[in-house]
Amino acid sequence: MSVDISGLVVVAGWFARSGMALDAVYASCDTVARRELWQELINIKEACNGPWVSCGDFSLTRYPNERSEGNRIIGAMNEFTEWINEMEFIDPPLLGGTYTWRRGDTRTSASRIDRFLYSSQWDESFTQIKQNLMPRLGSDHNPIVLDCGDLNFKKTYFKFEQGWMVLLRRSRNGGCPSM
Repeated sequence: MSVDISGLVVVAGWFARSGMALDAVYASCDTVARRELWQELINIKEACNGPWVSCGDFSLTRYPNERSEGNRIIGAMNEFTEWINEMEFIDPPLLGGTYTWRRGDTRTSASRIDRFLYSSQWDESFTQIKQNLMPRLGSDHNPIVLDCGDLNFKKTYFKFEQGWMVLLRRSRNGGCPSM
């Protein structure tokens, strides 16, 4: 399944016998458009079940310390955090830096507006999830990478089959059959 809405692409499929969804967000700076996007994701979540990752440019920070300077838009930050909580997303810490966006080449205005968020079901499927900041390459945004570690498969136990004993007895009594 694939859904393409303004500012959002959602892809759902199967991996390791489990359904999962990934959405890529490019949120508007406009409050009304952003709220519509959040609501659309809530609607999609209600229709889908399973591991989910949401990533991209959310055009908002969650906390004042995620902005280097300027206007602290606390109301919008609280709304963003409420949406993350309603989606039941986990927001992992950003490793390798503080900010994902900088205004031009200046070091004065920067914020963490890009991030990966994931569901608790995703957390159960993967171990040691980390979100890493990468060097900027010709954009005002730094790329970020979600390192999911190893897939957490359920451990299987060794099962001894009686058929192996029959084969072992035959090989001991008569040796290996001639080819």
